[in-house]
Amino acid sequence: MFHFLNLWRESFAQDDMPDWKPPQFSKRQVSDAGKLLKEHHPAVSDQLLEAFRIAHNWRASHIVPMRAMRAEMNAKVRRVGGDALTAARLKRMSSLRAKLRRAPHTLYQMQDIAGCRAIMPDQAAIDRLLALYRSEAAHHLQGENDYISRPKASGYRSHHLIFRFQGVAEYEPWNRSPMFVEVQLRTRLQHAWATAVEAVGMVRGEDLKSGVGDADWLRFFSLMAAEIAAREKSALVPGTPESDADRREEIVALERGLNALASLEKYRQAVKISETASTGSPFFLIQFDPVNQYVRVRGVSLNASSHALDDAENNKLLNSVLVSVDKIADLRSAYPNYFMDVRMFTDCLRRVVSPPPKAKFNIDEKWLSAWLGRG
Repeated sequence: MFHFLNLWRESFAQDDMPDWKPPQFSKRQVSDAGKLLKEHHPAVSDQLLEAFRIAHNWRASHIVPMRAMRAEMNAKVRRVGGDALTAARLKRMSSLRAKLRRAPHTLYQMQDIAGCRAIMPDQAAIDRLLALYRSEAAHHLQGENDYISRPKASGYRSHHLIFRFQGVAEYEPWNRSPMFVEVQLRTRLQHAWATAVEAVGMVRGEDLKSGVGDADWLRFFSLMAAEIAAREKSALVPGTPESDADRREEIVALERGLNALASLEKYRQAVKISETASTGSPFFLIQFDPVNQYVRVRGVSLNASSHALDDAENNKLLNSVLVSVDKIADLRSAYPNYFMDVRMFTDCLRRVVSPPPKAKFNIDEKWLSAWLGRG
């Protein structure tokens, strides 16, 4: 415990204690703001603007817990070993509002406003990391959702741990409120599937990862998740065929109807990228323009991080996210959906729709005739 508390304390000390605001509003105020935000409003009012102000402060205050838990995640991943990647992000306001509409909980109770993710080589590496989290964690484990053993009907597969932040003395204002961070552990193939779902959803303007959108695309991704699960020798997705042949036959039919491979390749080749971020940036703001197929990446300083995201979200035509990775080179691996990089997923799909020819078993007929003629 002491090791991890000092680890994340040092990460803040190196940043000269950035001036991040702690949560400034009461449980009642945050909850009431969430009730307003989940509704559709035909016009802007002072009451709605105040609700946004409260929600933005509540979200921004999660930066401290998010950075603390990512520091702990990095330390644990190093101990597990292997080629892994970690990242963290704040939930977009549009996603936050959409989840409030779907879920029964309030904004104050939401557990994934901040998230940390570890992308591991395989399930064995996830199991080793889980064992570390369960035996020693710097924060309180609030709950666990195993979507690998029990995949969602959409095909989503990942292992989630929900932690409540427990900071050191100087961060007492954060300790008084229930500040949650969702820790996601997934394999590279699970990440490739999620990347493709989000990439197609962004281009089409549909929330496919939440099960909202074109029925054929939703079924296609559910079947592909089951195909990947079978490859990983994991639990299949509910509602998908157990037979490999039946599952692949349905995937092939849907791929032809959707022209999925060609569409995914077109998205990847069409996107234009502009990067103005330096390697030393603690945060990166990624913005995707689905109309012009344009991605912009820029570095953001610690003090400007929450304001940068707030300002970016004022442009409703752009899909913006504030993320934290160790270096800019990790951005494309951690958030490839914003770059339309779906190559690992399309490789999996090609194995289904264009499987390699089966090796023929050649018989030496002369040898066989000679052997048969021996008697």
